[in-house]
Amino acid sequence: MHLVIQNIADRDVIKLAGRIGTSEARELMDELPVLDQLKSSRLEVDLEAVEYMASAGLRLLFQMQRQTSQQGVDLYIAHTPEMIYRVFEMTGFVKLFNIQKA
Repeated sequence: MHLVIQNIADRDVIKLAGRIGTSEARELMDELPVLDQLKSSRLEVDLEAVEYMASAGLRLLFQMQRQTSQQGVDLYIAHTPEMIYRVFEMTGFVKLFNIQKA
């Protein structure tokens, strides 16, 4: 899994897919420097194709938000599957992110 940034209209988009467990999150954390290449002031992380997210995936998103906010970029989480959204609710992360359900 890789962080691939697409520029769509007024925002940059990263689409994640599959299972985001500990090893996948670790791989993606190593790729966070790619966020320095953002071209807009809005980053959308599309979770539509994510089947599972461990706590390491939540840490990844939190780190992405920290890094983008330092750059003046707003991070939005889009197309969040119901099961993943419940994880955000149970952990209180819904208060930390701008999240849109699928």
